[in-house]
Amino acid sequence: MSRLEIKALGGCREVGRAAIQLTAGDTRVLLDYGIKIRRRKPPLYPEEPDGKVNYVALTHAHLDHSGAIPLLMKKKPPKVLGIDLTREYTEMLLWDSLRVAKKNSYEARYGEREILEFHRNYREVEYEHGVKLRGGIEIRALSAGHIPGSAMFYIRHRNKTILYTGDFNFIDTRLVEGMTLELPKVDVLIMETTYATRKHPPRSSQERELKQIIDETCSRRGTVIIPGFALARLEEISMVLYVAGTSWPVFMDGMARNIVKITLRYPNRVRDYRLLRQALSKINYVRDQKMRDKIAGSPSVVLTTSGMLEGGPVVYYVAKLHDSSESTVAIVGYQAEDTNGRRLIEERKLELSEGDLIDVNMQVRQLDFSAHTDITGMKYLIKKTRPKAVLCVHGEEANKFASEIEDTYGTTSIAPKEGETLKI
Repeated sequence: MSRLEIKALGGCREVGRAAIQLTAGDTRVLLDYGIKIRRRKPPLYPEEPDGKVNYVALTHAHLDHSGAIPLLMKKKPPKVLGIDLTREYTEMLLWDSLRVAKKNSYEARYGEREILEFHRNYREVEYEHGVKLRGGIEIRALSAGHIPGSAMFYIRHRNKTILYTGDFNFIDTRLVEGMTLELPKVDVLIMETTYATRKHPPRSSQERELKQIIDETCSRRGTVIIPGFALARLEEISMVLYVAGTSWPVFMDGMARNIVKITLRYPNRVRDYRLLRQALSKINYVRDQKMRDKIAGSPSVVLTTSGMLEGGPVVYYVAKLHDSSESTVAIVGYQAEDTNGRRLIEERKLELSEGDLIDVNMQVRQLDFSAHTDITGMKYLIKKTRPKAVLCVHGEEANKFASEIEDTYGTTSIAPKEGETLKI
Protein backbone atom coordinates (compact mmCIF):
# COMPACT_ATOMS: atom_id res chain seq x y z
CA MET A 1 0.00 0.00 0.00
CA SER A 2 1.62 3.25 -1.17
CA ARG A 3 1.93 6.14 1.23
CA LEU A 4 1.01 9.66 0.24
CA GLU A 5 4.03 11.92 -0.20
CA ILE A 6 3.82 15.70 0.06
CA LYS A 7 6.61 17.71 -1.53
CA ALA A 8 6.99 21.51 -1.51
CA LEU A 9 7.97 22.75 -4.96
CA GLY A 10 7.39 26.45 -4.34
CA GLY A 11 5.80 29.08 -2.11
CA CYS A 12 8.42 28.28 0.52
CA ARG A 13 8.93 31.12 3.02
CA GLU A 14 7.84 33.63 0.39
CA VAL A 15 4.67 34.92 -1.21
CA GLY A 16 4.50 33.60 -4.76
CA ARG A 17 5.06 30.50 -6.91
CA ALA A 18 2.71 28.34 -4.87
CA ALA A 19 3.24 24.68 -5.71
CA ILE A 20 2.74 21.47 -3.72
CA GLN A 21 3.20 18.00 -5.21
CA LEU A 22 1.23 15.00 -3.94
CA THR A 23 2.43 11.56 -4.98
CA ALA A 24 0.61 8.26 -4.45
CA GLY A 25 2.34 5.40 -6.28
CA ASP A 26 2.74 6.58 -9.86
CA THR A 27 0.03 9.27 -9.57
CA ARG A 28 1.08 12.90 -9.14
CA VAL A 29 -1.21 15.79 -8.29
CA LEU A 30 -0.02 19.39 -8.15
CA LEU A 31 -1.82 21.76 -5.82
CA ASP A 32 -1.36 25.02 -7.74
CA TYR A 33 1.70 25.78 -9.86
CA GLY A 34 2.39 29.50 -9.81
CA ILE A 35 5.10 32.06 -10.46
CA LYS A 36 6.68 34.97 -8.63
CA ILE A 37 6.57 38.17 -10.65
CA ARG A 38 9.64 40.42 -10.68
CA ARG A 39 10.18 43.92 -11.97
CA ARG A 40 11.01 43.83 -15.70
CA LYS A 41 12.62 40.41 -15.26
CA PRO A 42 11.41 36.92 -16.11
CA PRO A 43 9.28 35.51 -13.29
CA LEU A 44 10.63 32.94 -10.86
CA TYR A 45 9.20 29.43 -11.25
CA PRO A 46 8.75 26.57 -8.77
CA GLU A 47 10.83 23.43 -8.85
CA GLU A 48 9.91 20.95 -11.57
CA PRO A 49 7.78 17.96 -10.61
CA ASP A 50 9.49 14.60 -10.11
CA GLY A 51 7.84 13.11 -13.18
CA LYS A 52 4.65 13.11 -15.23
CA VAL A 53 1.85 15.10 -13.57
CA ASN A 54 -1.63 13.59 -13.88
CA TYR A 55 -3.67 16.41 -12.34
CA VAL A 56 -3.39 20.03 -11.24
CA ALA A 57 -5.87 21.24 -8.63
CA LEU A 58 -6.04 25.00 -9.21
CA THR A 59 -7.34 27.03 -6.27
CA HIS A 60 -7.79 30.29 -8.19
CA ALA A 61 -6.50 32.31 -11.12
CA HIS A 62 -3.92 34.70 -9.64
CA LEU A 63 -0.58 34.10 -11.35
CA ASP A 64 1.23 33.27 -8.12
CA HIS A 65 -0.96 30.14 -8.12
CA SER A 66 -1.55 29.52 -11.84
CA GLY A 67 1.24 31.14 -13.86
CA ALA A 68 3.52 28.09 -14.28
CA ILE A 69 0.81 25.62 -15.34
CA PRO A 70 1.47 26.17 -19.08
CA LEU A 71 4.93 24.62 -18.60
CA LEU A 72 3.14 21.34 -17.84
CA MET A 73 1.28 21.47 -21.17
CA LYS A 74 4.31 20.94 -23.41
CA LYS A 75 4.35 17.10 -23.55
CA LYS A 76 1.62 15.06 -21.84
CA PRO A 77 -0.76 17.68 -20.44
CA PRO A 78 -2.36 16.96 -17.07
CA LYS A 79 -6.03 17.56 -16.35
CA VAL A 80 -6.57 20.87 -14.55
CA LEU A 81 -9.35 20.85 -11.95
CA GLY A 82 -10.98 24.12 -10.91
CA ILE A 83 -14.19 26.15 -10.61
CA ASP A 84 -15.79 27.31 -13.89
CA LEU A 85 -14.87 31.00 -14.09
CA THR A 86 -11.33 30.29 -12.84
CA ARG A 87 -10.54 28.97 -16.32
CA GLU A 88 -11.56 32.22 -18.03
CA TYR A 89 -9.77 34.38 -15.47
CA THR A 90 -6.60 32.30 -15.73
CA GLU A 91 -6.51 32.33 -19.52
CA MET A 92 -6.80 36.11 -19.57
CA LEU A 93 -3.89 36.46 -17.12
CA LEU A 94 -1.75 33.97 -19.05
CA TRP A 95 -2.29 35.79 -22.34
CA ASP A 96 -1.37 39.04 -20.59
CA SER A 97 1.82 37.41 -19.28
CA LEU A 98 2.94 36.76 -22.85
CA ARG A 99 2.32 40.42 -23.65
CA VAL A 100 4.34 41.54 -20.60
CA ALA A 101 7.25 39.26 -21.55
CA LYS A 102 7.35 40.72 -25.04
CA LYS A 103 7.13 44.29 -23.74
CA ASN A 104 10.00 43.70 -21.32
CA SER A 105 12.12 41.86 -23.90
CA TYR A 106 12.51 38.56 -22.12
CA GLU A 107 11.56 35.15 -23.44
CA ALA A 108 8.44 33.54 -22.03
CA ARG A 109 8.85 29.87 -21.17
CA TYR A 110 5.59 28.99 -22.91
CA GLY A 111 3.55 30.25 -25.83
CA GLU A 112 0.10 30.32 -27.34
CA ARG A 113 -0.04 26.55 -27.87
CA GLU A 114 0.38 25.86 -24.15
CA ILE A 115 -2.42 28.28 -23.22
CA LEU A 116 -4.71 26.54 -25.71
CA GLU A 117 -3.72 23.19 -24.18
CA PHE A 118 -4.62 24.59 -20.76
CA HIS A 119 -8.07 25.41 -22.14
CA ARG A 120 -8.54 21.94 -23.65
CA ASN A 121 -7.45 20.13 -20.50
CA TYR A 122 -9.44 22.17 -17.98
CA ARG A 123 -12.10 20.21 -16.12
CA GLU A 124 -14.70 22.14 -14.18
CA VAL A 125 -15.49 20.97 -10.66
CA GLU A 126 -18.18 22.21 -8.32
CA TYR A 127 -17.96 23.06 -4.65
CA GLU A 128 -18.67 20.15 -2.28
CA HIS A 129 -18.66 17.54 -5.06
CA GLY A 130 -16.03 14.84 -4.58
CA VAL A 131 -13.94 13.76 -7.59
CA LYS A 132 -12.12 10.42 -7.67
CA LEU A 133 -8.67 10.52 -9.21
CA ARG A 134 -6.12 7.85 -10.03
CA GLY A 135 -4.07 6.28 -7.26
CA GLY A 136 -6.93 6.08 -4.78
CA ILE A 137 -7.04 9.87 -4.32
CA GLU A 138 -10.35 11.70 -3.81
CA ILE A 139 -10.50 15.47 -3.93
CA ARG A 140 -13.25 17.94 -3.06
CA ALA A 141 -13.33 21.69 -3.72
CA LEU A 142 -14.56 23.98 -0.94
CA SER A 143 -15.29 27.69 -1.20
CA ALA A 144 -12.25 29.65 0.01
CA GLY A 145 -13.78 33.15 0.26
CA HIS A 146 -10.77 34.78 -1.46
CA ILE A 147 -12.06 35.90 -4.88
CA PRO A 148 -14.92 34.71 -7.12
CA GLY A 149 -14.39 31.03 -7.86
CA SER A 150 -11.59 30.52 -5.34
CA ALA A 151 -11.37 27.06 -3.80
CA MET A 152 -9.49 25.09 -1.21
CA PHE A 153 -9.10 21.34 -1.63
CA TYR A 154 -9.94 18.57 0.82
CA ILE A 155 -8.03 15.45 -0.18
CA ARG A 156 -8.43 11.88 1.00
CA HIS A 157 -6.06 9.02 0.27
CA ARG A 158 -7.04 5.78 1.95
CA ASN A 159 -7.38 6.72 5.63
CA LYS A 160 -5.35 9.98 5.45
CA THR A 161 -6.71 13.48 4.85
CA ILE A 162 -5.20 16.79 3.74
CA LEU A 163 -6.65 20.28 3.55
CA TYR A 164 -4.85 22.62 1.14
CA THR A 165 -6.14 26.15 1.63
CA GLY A 166 -4.67 28.11 -1.25
CA ASP A 167 -5.54 31.74 -0.41
CA PHE A 168 -8.54 31.97 1.90
CA ASN A 169 -10.61 34.40 3.92
CA PHE A 170 -13.31 34.03 6.59
CA ILE A 171 -14.55 37.62 6.26
CA ASP A 172 -17.36 38.68 3.92
CA THR A 173 -16.30 41.33 1.44
CA ARG A 174 -18.57 43.36 -0.84
CA LEU A 175 -17.70 40.95 -3.66
CA VAL A 176 -17.66 37.46 -2.11
CA GLU A 177 -18.81 35.66 1.01
CA GLY A 178 -16.16 34.50 3.43
CA MET A 179 -15.51 30.79 3.69
CA THR A 180 -17.36 28.52 6.07
CA LEU A 181 -15.82 25.28 7.21
CA GLU A 182 -17.52 22.11 8.31
CA LEU A 183 -14.98 19.32 8.16
CA PRO A 184 -13.78 16.51 10.36
CA LYS A 185 -10.23 16.89 11.64
CA VAL A 186 -7.47 16.49 9.06
CA ASP A 187 -4.10 14.80 9.25
CA VAL A 188 -2.20 17.54 7.41
CA LEU A 189 -3.14 21.19 6.96
CA ILE A 190 -1.23 22.98 4.18
CA MET A 191 -1.98 26.64 4.84
CA GLU A 192 -1.12 29.99 3.31
CA THR A 193 0.51 32.38 5.81
CA THR A 194 0.60 35.68 3.89
CA TYR A 195 -0.53 37.70 6.94
CA ALA A 196 0.85 35.42 9.65
CA THR A 197 2.03 38.33 11.81
CA ARG A 198 -0.86 40.75 11.32
CA LYS A 199 -4.47 41.35 12.23
CA HIS A 200 -6.69 43.11 9.70
CA PRO A 201 -8.69 46.14 10.84
CA PRO A 202 -12.50 45.97 10.47
CA ARG A 203 -13.41 46.35 6.82
CA SER A 204 -16.02 48.98 7.67
CA SER A 205 -13.30 51.27 9.07
CA GLN A 206 -11.27 50.89 5.88
CA GLU A 207 -14.29 51.77 3.74
CA ARG A 208 -14.90 54.91 5.78
CA GLU A 209 -11.23 55.89 5.57
CA LEU A 210 -11.15 55.43 1.80
CA LYS A 211 -14.24 57.63 1.43
CA GLN A 212 -12.58 60.31 3.58
CA ILE A 213 -9.35 60.17 1.55
CA ILE A 214 -11.33 60.62 -1.67
CA ASP A 215 -13.37 63.54 -0.35
CA GLU A 216 -10.32 65.33 1.05
CA THR A 217 -8.22 64.82 -2.08
CA CYS A 218 -10.87 65.76 -4.61
CA SER A 219 -11.95 68.79 -2.55
CA ARG A 220 -8.45 70.20 -2.96
CA ARG A 221 -8.70 69.49 -6.71
CA GLY A 222 -6.42 66.47 -6.60
CA THR A 223 -6.76 63.02 -8.15
CA VAL A 224 -6.99 59.76 -6.20
CA ILE A 225 -5.12 56.91 -7.88
CA ILE A 226 -6.11 53.48 -6.55
CA PRO A 227 -3.83 50.71 -7.83
CA GLY A 228 -5.47 47.32 -7.53
CA PHE A 229 -5.45 43.79 -8.83
CA ALA A 230 -7.53 43.61 -11.99
CA LEU A 231 -8.97 40.34 -10.75
CA ALA A 232 -11.51 41.06 -7.99
CA ARG A 233 -9.92 43.93 -6.06
CA LEU A 234 -10.95 46.79 -8.35
CA GLU A 235 -14.43 45.30 -8.70
CA GLU A 236 -14.74 45.25 -4.92
CA ILE A 237 -13.51 48.82 -4.58
CA SER A 238 -16.05 49.96 -7.16
CA MET A 239 -18.76 48.43 -4.95
CA VAL A 240 -17.31 50.09 -1.86
CA LEU A 241 -17.42 53.50 -3.55
CA TYR A 242 -20.97 52.95 -4.79
CA VAL A 243 -22.24 52.00 -1.33
CA ALA A 244 -20.39 54.97 0.19
CA GLY A 245 -22.16 57.30 -2.24
CA THR A 246 -18.99 58.84 -3.68
CA SER A 247 -20.03 61.91 -5.66
CA TRP A 248 -16.75 62.36 -7.56
CA PRO A 249 -16.25 60.82 -11.00
CA VAL A 250 -14.83 57.26 -10.87
CA PHE A 251 -12.79 55.82 -13.76
CA MET A 252 -11.50 52.31 -14.36
CA ASP A 253 -8.42 51.63 -16.46
CA GLY A 254 -6.44 48.57 -17.51
CA MET A 255 -7.26 44.87 -17.67
CA ALA A 256 -10.00 45.21 -15.06
CA ARG A 257 -12.45 46.12 -17.84
CA ASN A 258 -12.14 42.64 -19.33
CA ILE A 259 -12.20 40.93 -15.94
CA VAL A 260 -15.51 42.69 -15.24
CA LYS A 261 -17.02 41.16 -18.38
CA ILE A 262 -16.07 37.67 -17.20
CA THR A 263 -17.38 38.16 -13.68
CA LEU A 264 -20.74 39.41 -14.91
CA ARG A 265 -21.24 36.11 -16.77
CA TYR A 266 -21.17 34.22 -13.44
CA PRO A 267 -23.81 35.77 -11.16
CA ASN A 268 -23.74 32.79 -8.78
CA ARG A 269 -20.06 33.37 -7.97
CA VAL A 270 -20.47 36.79 -6.31
CA ARG A 271 -22.11 37.76 -3.06
CA ASP A 272 -24.50 40.41 -4.41
CA TYR A 273 -24.77 40.38 -8.19
CA ARG A 274 -27.31 43.19 -8.31
CA LEU A 275 -25.08 45.49 -6.27
CA LEU A 276 -22.10 44.65 -8.48
CA ARG A 277 -24.02 45.58 -11.62
CA GLN A 278 -25.25 48.80 -10.06
CA ALA A 279 -21.76 49.78 -8.97
CA LEU A 280 -20.23 49.02 -12.35
CA SER A 281 -22.93 51.01 -14.14
CA LYS A 282 -21.54 54.15 -12.46
CA ILE A 283 -17.97 53.55 -13.63
CA ASN A 284 -16.42 55.49 -16.51
CA TYR A 285 -14.12 53.19 -18.49
CA VAL A 286 -10.89 54.71 -19.83
CA ARG A 287 -10.74 54.16 -23.58
CA ASP A 288 -7.42 55.64 -24.72
CA GLN A 289 -4.39 57.75 -23.87
CA LYS A 290 -6.20 60.98 -24.66
CA MET A 291 -8.75 60.16 -21.96
CA ARG A 292 -5.94 59.36 -19.49
CA ASP A 293 -4.36 62.73 -20.15
CA LYS A 294 -7.65 64.46 -19.51
CA ILE A 295 -8.54 62.81 -16.20
CA ALA A 296 -5.02 62.83 -14.66
CA GLY A 297 -5.01 65.96 -12.53
CA SER A 298 -8.78 66.37 -12.37
CA PRO A 299 -10.73 65.87 -9.11
CA SER A 300 -11.62 62.24 -9.67
CA VAL A 301 -10.90 58.64 -8.66
CA VAL A 302 -8.97 56.29 -10.96
CA LEU A 303 -9.12 52.54 -10.33
CA THR A 304 -6.24 51.07 -12.29
CA THR A 305 -3.83 48.20 -12.69
CA SER A 306 -1.36 46.97 -11.71
CA GLY A 307 -1.93 46.28 -8.05
CA MET A 308 1.76 46.38 -7.08
CA LEU A 309 2.58 49.21 -9.54
CA GLU A 310 4.63 46.80 -11.67
CA GLY A 311 3.55 48.29 -14.99
CA GLY A 312 0.12 49.02 -16.41
CA PRO A 313 -1.63 52.40 -16.53
CA VAL A 314 -0.91 53.16 -12.86
CA VAL A 315 2.73 53.93 -13.69
CA TYR A 316 1.62 56.57 -16.19
CA TYR A 317 -0.75 58.21 -13.69
CA VAL A 318 1.74 58.33 -10.82
CA ALA A 319 4.55 59.54 -13.10
CA LYS A 320 2.34 62.34 -14.42
CA LEU A 321 1.15 63.39 -10.96
CA HIS A 322 4.29 62.63 -8.95
CA ASP A 323 4.84 66.30 -8.02
CA SER A 324 1.19 66.93 -7.15
CA SER A 325 0.96 67.13 -3.36
CA GLU A 326 -2.79 67.62 -3.79
CA SER A 327 -3.18 64.13 -5.24
CA THR A 328 -3.12 60.77 -3.46
CA VAL A 329 -2.09 57.20 -4.17
CA ALA A 330 -4.34 54.95 -2.08
CA ILE A 331 -2.77 51.49 -1.74
CA VAL A 332 -5.47 48.89 -1.12
CA GLY A 333 -3.62 45.58 -1.61
CA TYR A 334 -0.62 43.56 -0.53
CA GLN A 335 2.75 44.84 -1.75
CA ALA A 336 5.33 42.06 -2.06
CA GLU A 337 9.05 42.51 -1.54
CA ASP A 338 11.00 44.04 -4.42
CA THR A 339 7.97 45.64 -6.05
CA ASN A 340 7.30 49.23 -7.04
CA GLY A 341 4.41 49.32 -4.57
CA ARG A 342 6.61 48.37 -1.63
CA ARG A 343 9.21 50.93 -2.71
CA LEU A 344 6.57 53.65 -2.99
CA ILE A 345 5.37 52.99 0.55
CA GLU A 346 8.84 52.75 2.11
CA GLU A 347 10.85 55.25 0.04
CA ARG A 348 8.29 57.44 -1.75
CA LYS A 349 9.98 56.57 -5.05
CA LEU A 350 8.72 55.00 -8.28
CA GLU A 351 10.72 53.15 -10.92
CA LEU A 352 9.54 53.91 -14.45
CA SER A 353 9.46 51.37 -17.26
CA GLU A 354 12.70 52.84 -18.67
CA GLY A 355 14.44 52.22 -15.34
CA ASP A 356 14.48 55.85 -14.18
CA LEU A 357 13.70 56.46 -10.52
CA ILE A 358 11.54 59.43 -9.59
CA ASP A 359 10.55 60.97 -6.26
CA VAL A 360 6.82 60.91 -5.54
CA ASN A 361 5.46 63.92 -3.67
CA MET A 362 1.85 62.77 -3.81
CA GLN A 363 0.16 61.70 -0.61
CA VAL A 364 0.59 57.93 -0.16
CA ARG A 365 -1.97 56.19 2.01
CA GLN A 366 -2.11 52.47 2.75
CA LEU A 367 -5.36 50.73 3.57
CA ASP A 368 -6.15 47.08 4.23
CA PHE A 369 -8.69 45.52 1.87
CA SER A 370 -6.94 42.18 1.93
CA ALA A 371 -8.73 39.12 0.56
CA HIS A 372 -6.50 36.91 2.74
CA THR A 373 -7.23 35.87 6.30
CA ASP A 374 -5.04 37.22 9.09
CA ILE A 375 -3.32 35.52 12.02
CA THR A 376 -6.62 35.20 13.89
CA GLY A 377 -8.22 33.31 11.00
CA MET A 378 -5.18 31.04 10.63
CA LYS A 379 -5.28 30.05 14.27
CA TYR A 380 -9.04 29.49 14.08
CA LEU A 381 -8.54 27.13 11.13
CA ILE A 382 -5.96 25.14 13.07
CA LYS A 383 -8.30 24.81 16.05
CA LYS A 384 -11.16 23.81 13.76
CA THR A 385 -9.33 21.10 11.80
CA ARG A 386 -7.04 19.83 14.61
CA PRO A 387 -4.30 18.67 12.24
CA LYS A 388 -1.49 16.36 13.26
CA ALA A 389 0.87 18.47 11.15
CA VAL A 390 0.73 21.98 9.66
CA LEU A 391 2.72 23.00 6.58
CA CYS A 392 3.04 26.79 6.53
CA VAL A 393 3.54 28.09 2.98
CA HIS A 394 3.06 31.21 0.86
CA GLY A 395 4.27 33.68 3.46
CA GLU A 396 7.39 35.73 4.15
CA GLU A 397 6.99 34.99 7.88
CA ALA A 398 6.03 31.32 7.47
CA ASN A 399 8.96 30.07 9.52
CA LYS A 400 8.20 32.37 12.43
CA PHE A 401 4.51 31.40 12.36
CA ALA A 402 5.35 27.68 12.24
CA SER A 403 7.41 28.04 15.41
CA GLU A 404 4.62 29.93 17.14
CA ILE A 405 2.06 27.26 16.23
CA GLU A 406 4.27 24.47 17.50
CA ASP A 407 4.87 26.31 20.79
CA THR A 408 1.22 27.27 21.26
CA TYR A 409 -0.61 24.10 20.20
CA GLY A 410 2.08 21.43 20.37
CA THR A 411 1.25 20.56 16.77
CA THR A 412 4.06 19.57 14.43
CA SER A 413 4.45 22.68 12.29
CA ILE A 414 6.84 23.12 9.37
CA ALA A 415 7.72 25.98 7.02
CA PRO A 416 9.18 23.73 4.31
CA LYS A 417 12.09 24.61 2.09
CA GLU A 418 11.92 23.88 -1.63
CA GLY A 419 12.22 20.17 -2.20
CA GLU A 420 11.35 19.20 1.37
CA THR A 421 9.14 16.11 1.62
CA LEU A 422 6.64 14.76 4.15
CA LYS A 423 5.20 11.22 4.02
CA ILE A 424 1.90 10.35 5.66
